[in-house]
Amino acid sequence: MKRVVLFVLACCVGASAANYYVSSSGGNDSNNGTSAAAPWKTFSATGNHINAGSFNPGDVIYLKRGDVWNEQLIPPSSGTSGSPVQFDAYGTGAAPVITAAAPIPFVSGSWTYVAENVWKTAPGIVTGMGAATTVDMVQFGAVYGRRQPYGSGCASAIVGKYDWCLVWPNLYVYSGNVSTPPTTTYAADGSITAYVDSTAGLPLISVVDKVWLTFQHIKVQGFSYTGVGVTGASDNLVFANMESDGMLPYGTTPHGFYVNASAGHGANIEFVNDDANLNYDGFRISGATSVTLTNCRGYANRDAGLRDTTGSNPSPVTYSYSHFYGNNIAQFPTSDVVANTGVPGPIVGSGNISSAIAPVVTNFATYPARFSFTVDDVGSASGTEGYINSFLGTFSSRGLKFNAAVVSSYGVDWASVNSWYASGNEIDSHSWSHQYYTTTGTPSGTCTLATCPNAPAMMVQYTGPGTVATLSISGNVLTTAVTGAPSDNLTINLASSPYNTRQGLHDYLAALAHYSVSDPTSPLARPNTKSVNLLSVANQDIMSSAYTLVYDQTLLLPDEMSSSKSVIQSSVPGITASFFVYPDGIEDPTSEADAVAAGYTAARGSLAMKGQDNSSPPKYSRYTAALHVDYPL
Repeated sequence: MKRVVLFVLACCVGASAANYYVSSSGGNDSNNGTSAAAPWKTFSATGNHINAGSFNPGDVIYLKRGDVWNEQLIPPSSGTSGSPVQFDAYGTGAAPVITAAAPIPFVSGSWTYVAENVWKTAPGIVTGMGAATTVDMVQFGAVYGRRQPYGSGCASAIVGKYDWCLVWPNLYVYSGNVSTPPTTTYAADGSITAYVDSTAGLPLISVVDKVWLTFQHIKVQGFSYTGVGVTGASDNLVFANMESDGMLPYGTTPHGFYVNASAGHGANIEFVNDDANLNYDGFRISGATSVTLTNCRGYANRDAGLRDTTGSNPSPVTYSYSHFYGNNIAQFPTSDVVANTGVPGPIVGSGNISSAIAPVVTNFATYPARFSFTVDDVGSASGTEGYINSFLGTFSSRGLKFNAAVVSSYGVDWASVNSWYASGNEIDSHSWSHQYYTTTGTPSGTCTLATCPNAPAMMVQYTGPGTVATLSISGNVLTTAVTGAPSDNLTINLASSPYNTRQGLHDYLAALAHYSVSDPTSPLARPNTKSVNLLSVANQDIMSSAYTLVYDQTLLLPDEMSSSKSVIQSSVPGITASFFVYPDGIEDPTSEADAVAAGYTAARGSLAMKGQDNSSPPKYSRYTAALHVDYPL
């Protein structure tokens, strides 16, 4: 039988403490907020309440169960030892939810026609969380759309279904023509949801420079940055009976619970019976004096269930009676609890459940997900085809299918690839050469040419007797001009063999008497990358120091994709599917004509979320004994 262990806060409240109530469904910000019959409505309205207000030690702010807020909760006041300011739930039903998800009413009146195949949201439809607001992702039913460039010209960049762009506060999307609103175009998808954030990123619950606060029975869900954030001079905080599920595929965020207190702070931060699932990191501790996790869970986070980046030895983080399972789901093996290289990481307390034990859940189908098994780098990694062939029998005997990501510029065993496809498995397009596009780890959607440098290809230097040496690239031709040694001048057609690949150009220059070349340290320079994707430059000095040739990412990325797609489609007869870079789109093998013809059957499952604790945690002086109550939070 499912057993969920919850803790109930047992705090002393002074006689002067007051209770306040907030309801998004039945409240009014003109109310006094001091009773369930007259609750406030929002957190952020001006006046003496919530974000703009002031509370006394021992005050309790209650959020109504079943209600949803699309705004930040920013506690304005601190409590004291024995009398914390508390945030809790009242009423019956599901836990109150704070979310960045802003569903757009699925009615025609929510949209205004712009021109061609572009519509925009009507005024007031997409609301913000702050002064500098943006939209990180837009979900059309189960599909994440493709964000096109920001700015006044964004509408002209919308060219196909699921395209969108933003000129705040209007969201622009692709949809038919003047008589075909988005509610018609996306009728089969069934919904359109914008995920609203600030341009700098914001925590939905943001604790900054505050002490002695407690939070419990609150769910944070659907966000791209941070669910619960603790920063600044913050200490003595408790987060109990909460769940923080980002649910968005957004680069190196979101984080479920994130502690990054200033030096000397972050003391006595307690997480008790909390869940953090479907984030990048479930619990991420970057700056703290002492943090404890008790009876917590983290499932299916893309990086780690618990990550300690403090670099401290010993770690300030201790976890007990907790369960982290199925994290770093993109790779084998999983990484559930991790730390910086060279330090031991979080301290392992008692009662933890092994990450080898699957969770027992009650709401198994709450977050449906498609499970797939993908083998990466077919072609560029030696032995990959043989590895896949070795488990064909195992997969076939169980009726399972797999994905093979092919790097098509290398010596691919196309006979094997064709046999996999004929058996109903999915063939995915990797990039042409596996070349990295940029040198930064900026999350997707915020990377521009100004903020993300072009990836380096090689360093070139002239070492001969000349007095001046410069290098230029224009119109796919690389030239050098050497003063005092004209015989060292070069004119190289980058589209011609052997100079048409990065390695061919490198080896040619390295063999010349008066030129030296070296490789970048990061990212790895892939040998088969096309030389025609090098950035055009003029008269760059290559004599006084080595000059770095870089790729023009505006050329590299589309060429890597289109070249790979072309080769795969010509090498595997019958493939007609489109190939995308996640999360710009998806390839659904249940509906793609070529995949259906090949007999592909999608393997689908459900993502397990709410875990089971198999042992009772000890009593704590600040909590009552563990009580066995029913889910939800």
